[in-house]
Amino acid sequence: MLRGMSTTVGKSEIKQFLQPKLKKGMKICDMGPGNGTYHRLLEGKFEWTGVEIWHETAEGLRKIYDHIYEMDFRDFDYPEDYDLVIFGDVLEHVTVEEAQECIRRARLHSKMIMIAIPYCDKQGIIYGNPNEEHIQTDLSEEKFDELYPGFERVFYRNHYAYYYWEKET
Repeated sequence: MLRGMSTTVGKSEIKQFLQPKLKKGMKICDMGPGNGTYHRLLEGKFEWTGVEIWHETAEGLRKIYDHIYEMDFRDFDYPEDYDLVIFGDVLEHVTVEEAQECIRRARLHSKMIMIAIPYCDKQGIIYGNPNEEHIQTDLSEEKFDELYPGFERVFYRNHYAYYYWEKET
């Protein structure tokens, strides 16, 4: 059973932004893929890895992702490097320090990072899943820039933003 929460806000815009950067065969790691939103959104023949903590969701994702790690993305040890790491609606679920560490490690093992995040959004347990609760409920553009430097904000609307980082070559 696929479960996850992701707004439709900005999906077509982020697809339009990312699509030219992606080439056939690239490796994409989707942290907390939920219902597979970005797998469905990004067209192309990519090698998809998902890191999903919730067992029922992980089982459903096995049908559409090439590799599924059933674990907390904070503990993911990057068995290989990726072309793109997606943190889509997940960083708000962990502390600032944990999110900063996850980003630090992703920068070591990826060429690009895309973050989708709501600003000032409170959310509790959903579907009986305690991992759905938001910890960072006070994020704003200014606070994000302060806590997570080096990202370019590529989309913002209705308290929802997309950020992008690309490794310098």
